[in-house]
Amino acid sequence: MKVRRLVLGTMNFGPRTSEEDSFKIMDRALELGINFFDTADVYGRKRDGGGHSGWTEEIIGRWLAQGEQRREQVILGTKFYGAMENQLEGPNDEPGVSAYKLYHHLNASLRRLQTDHVESLPDAPYRSQHRLGRGFWRL
Repeated sequence: MKVRRLVLGTMNFGPRTSEEDSFKIMDRALELGINFFDTADVYGRKRDGGGHSGWTEEIIGRWLAQGEQRREQVILGTKFYGAMENQLEGPNDEPGVSAYKLYHHLNASLRRLQTDHVESLPDAPYRSQHRLGRGFWRL
């Protein structure tokens, strides 16, 4: 599969773009040959409150679940650097990269995206690879 020069950014899916319109945008992107979709686990929060972290990934997951070879056509990238605003995670919810976040936040993203893999995790190798140590490579 070739990665095209243009990437579909999905940051506003949910907070500013309805699910229906988000589906139309993703369908049109594929029609135009845009096959890399970028998202993050924190996308979906509204600046003025409302929404929730992961909302964008949930929308993408429901779109992918419609079938018609959608998942096979898309190169999917997500990120996990930001805080998810989950008090149960304590210090593991702070912005940054850790083996804990890689494992737990990535698995939560996969559930929301309704897939078993992503092709790209841009935060892991570029931001704080030294903090992940061997934990990153064990996955």
